[in-house]
Amino acid sequence: MTDERGTPPLTQQFYANWVRNLRETAGYTQQALAKHMGVHRSFVSHIESGKRVISVDTIGQFRLALIVGEAEKPPYRQRVAARLQNARLKITPRLSQEALAEMAGFSVGYVAKVEKASVSTTVVRLERLASSLKIEISELLDDLP
Repeated sequence: MTDERGTPPLTQQFYANWVRNLRETAGYTQQALAKHMGVHRSFVSHIESGKRVISVDTIGQFRLALIVGEAEKPPYRQRVAARLQNARLKITPRLSQEALAEMAGFSVGYVAKVEKASVSTTVVRLERLASSLKIEISELLDDLP
């Protein structure tokens, strides 16, 4: 996903740089990381270049491959889902899923699935949800190294 100038959204650029920096810090080439993750090298390349929109599940895959101790934590999608639901419920009066869905321009079913961790979401969509809640996306993805 890009804007009218062909530039990836800032959040997507952030995660593209995050993946590249994390990979380089761990001492992996794109090819070595791809082999370790069981994906094609072009997958890693497209994520790092911002050509592919990164999902919460993909962030989780990179975390598992590159961060020591990640495997002992609950799955990343579940952690993000819990943060989203907690952020929604902290609003006074509590914001319903229906209201959040309307504010973000998504279906209620989609918001419910994201909060139940039964569907992955992209960082671009998560940013829309965060913006609707008037919070920074970092509050939903706050445990980045």
